[in-house]
Formats: sequence, C-alpha cells, structure tokens
Amino acid sequence: MKTGTIFARTMKFVWLRLALGMAVTVASIIIFAITVGVSKLVGAEPVNVAGLTIWFILSAIVYGLVMNYAGYMLKAAHIAVVAKAVTTGQIPDNMVEEGKAMVIKRFGATNVYLVLDRLIGGAVRELQKTVGKVGNIFSGVPGMDKVVEFLQTFIGIALGYIDECCLGYTLYKEGEGAFKAGWDGVVIYFQNIKKLLKTALLTTVLVMVFSFL
Repeated sequence: MKTGTIFARTMKFVWLRLALGMAVTVASIIIFAITVGVSKLVGAEPVNVAGLTIWFILSAIVYGLVMNYAGYMLKAAHIAVVAKAVTTGQIPDNMVEEGKAMVIKRFGATNVYLVLDRLIGGAVRELQKTVGKVGNIFSGVPGMDKVVEFLQTFIGIALGYIDECCLGYTLYKEGEGAFKAGWDGVVIYFQNIKKLLKTALLTTVLVMVFSFL
C-alpha cells in the first residue's frame, strides 16, 4: 500500500487532532471570558495583570493536558494504524478504536516515547542553533541567511521523526520489550536513511517555496 493512500485513508486522525486544537482555542476564550466576568464582579478592571496571569496559567494547563498529552496519544494511535497498514497492507474500518486498543496495550511504552519526543525535539533544535551560529560566522556571504534557513528546515524534517519510527515499531512488535523495539526502530530508520533524506530534501524545497510565496 502506497504512503499517499495510507495518509489519505487515515485522515480521520488528522481531523481529530485539528478538532482538539480548536477545542483548546475555544476553552481559552471561555476561560478569558470567565476571568473578565469575575474581575467585573469584584470591582476590578475587566482586564488586569492578575486576571491575565490567571488566564495564562489556566490556558497553559489546558493546552498541556489536551495538546501535549491527549494530542500525542491520538498521534500514537495514528502511528499504530499506519504501522499496521504498512506491515499488513490493510487499514481497519474502525481505525480509531483499533489504534486506541494498540496504544492501551503498550501504554507504558507510549508514555516513554512522549518524553523521547521532547528530548529528540530539543536535540534537533540544538543542532539547528549550531547551524545558525556557524551561519552567523559567514553572515557577510550573500544569501547565507537563506542557506541557514534551508539547512535548519532540512534537519528538522530529516531527524524529527525518529521517535515516531521507534514508536510505530514498538506498537507493531507487541511481544517485544519497549527498549529493544525502540533500538530496532532506530536501526530501521537509519537503514532507510537514503530514501528519508531524499524525501526530506524534497519536502524542504516545497516548504521553502511555499514560505516564499
């Protein structure tokens, strides 16, 4: 089954994640309205530092729980279904329930990969910063800022999905320990690095073109 077909047929997960984002936005607006209402009731200014601070903290908590945790679990369910589609050539009709069941089976491992996702993201950002620092040394060269931007985008795309590969393999290999499956996932990722780099290069070019437009 082709990757484009898998993506198109599992778009339900994408829409669900977008719905989560909209829900967080609506929740933030409601919290803001409540904060303004409470401020008026106590005779304070409708918008003040204390009210904004409370609104910011509550919104951050909602965002952290919904997007960072529930959103990641939904992404994990999507990855589980994609892994099944790649290995069996079939996508279950009840894909959301199937993905949920696979995540629950490896719930501990999924939570470990949530932390790993953040660690890999941090490592990629540090590598991008290093590229930026090197670029600053040659800032006098015409067009160097665009070269740096291109390289940073390429690095983010090429290395940003290692944990997803590991998670997909871990969810697929139900009988294998999370640590062993994770290492196998890394090996699989780099065994396919040529194709991944080509795809990342093409994606980077498209991103840069659309950004320019």
